[in-house]
Amino acid sequence: NVKVEQVFDMTTEYADLKRQRGMDRWFIVKFDKDKSVEEVLEQLRRDPAIEKAHGNIAIVPAKATYTPVTRAPIDWRRLYEVNNGTGYSNFNDHFLKYQWHYMTTNPMYGWFKQEADINLFPAWQKETGDPNVVVAVMDSGIDFEHEDLAASAWDGKDPKTGKTIHGRNFWAVQSGQGDPDVIIPSGHGTHVAGTIAARNNNGLGVCGVAGGDGTENSGVRLMSCEIYGHDGTNETASPANIAKAFEFAAENGALVCNCSWGYAFDRTKHLNNETFQRMFKEQFEVLKVGIDYFTDIAGCDSKGNKKAGSYMKGGLVFFASGNDSQYDIDMIPASYDKVVAVGATNSMGIPTDYMNKGTWVDILAPGGTTNEGEVTRGILSTVPKDFVNQKTGPYPNTDFTHPYNSNYAYAQGTSMATPHVTGIAALVISKFGKKNPNFTNEDLRRRILSA
Repeated sequence: NVKVEQVFDMTTEYADLKRQRGMDRWFIVKFDKDKSVEEVLEQLRRDPAIEKAHGNIAIVPAKATYTPVTRAPIDWRRLYEVNNGTGYSNFNDHFLKYQWHYMTTNPMYGWFKQEADINLFPAWQKETGDPNVVVAVMDSGIDFEHEDLAASAWDGKDPKTGKTIHGRNFWAVQSGQGDPDVIIPSGHGTHVAGTIAARNNNGLGVCGVAGGDGTENSGVRLMSCEIYGHDGTNETASPANIAKAFEFAAENGALVCNCSWGYAFDRTKHLNNETFQRMFKEQFEVLKVGIDYFTDIAGCDSKGNKKAGSYMKGGLVFFASGNDSQYDIDMIPASYDKVVAVGATNSMGIPTDYMNKGTWVDILAPGGTTNEGEVTRGILSTVPKDFVNQKTGPYPNTDFTHPYNSNYAYAQGTSMATPHVTGIAALVISKFGKKNPNFTNEDLRRRILSA
């Protein structure tokens, strides 16, 4: 039994535009498990009508280091008040004072260096985020019932059912398990989302870089493009379904996209950069189509012109450089020149040992460290509610929880660095895109990389 279906949705108003780009020529071939991938690929490649054919290699989140099995509330005596917790205009978020990665103003602790942060408080005096700016979080699912994230949810409409949606579950699309309109909360995606747009000045928890000023009509909105399930290990999306996620984000109003994932490098399997590139080059072909589509078409109508009311023409994608501790490997997709690759620094402003380094890394941001004895030097953000009797259960990335509220936790990684830059990009669009009708993704890129 063989089933063939188009990768990209050719029923939307953007169908003609996608045909012009050749996107109607990409198909997914599904077949019985008793056939090997190599056997099917060999048959397909003999067909003169087929130009390219490749299998699917699973993509995983850019993992970080956590304690096993149980949630691990940190000792309250390890909490350090690195700033006065007001941000600007007397913000009242209880845990802002522990978010050294936004602003360290208290010099008394020897392991939090002033300026080893993103200098956020002065930026908030100029802009805190606009709800017309939508950020796609391509990750595991965001917990939109979280007290600090619910008001940041993007509200869209499913064109077939008319239901209000907050994104699309592409793992459900791929697996046929569950409802594509239902986002399944997970730790990794929720932690990333909190850094971008946890609600500010709401008397709760942490702040987000572009989380507003406490008024209803402030702060950017989050679109959850769920590309892997709960655990991010066994339930991983294929490149074709991730390409569909870029398509969905572009056509539904997202202007920036946060991608804290990629192909991990294992020297015992991949040996060197040449072998790694050869193994993953074909896998990247369809992903590149999706990234290019988002980059060119986000903020545009079906003719490719900037939409009325959009704050930017074109989109920008931010990728984590990865946590494999490599220095001579061009990581895929982060090394692609159309995206912005983000590496991680620690609380002293020094590049971390775990980040992948190279000339292709575009910018650094705080990713923190949660090694033994220095948990609070990680990045503090939101995590899903603890459903499973103090067990992590299906919610990895939820260890090192805050001692006063387990809906917040510290984590480390380039996964945590990337949303800092994505959040800043959302602030830049909010401020300059609102006033400048000619603002483009290239303007945004220049501001991010030259500031």
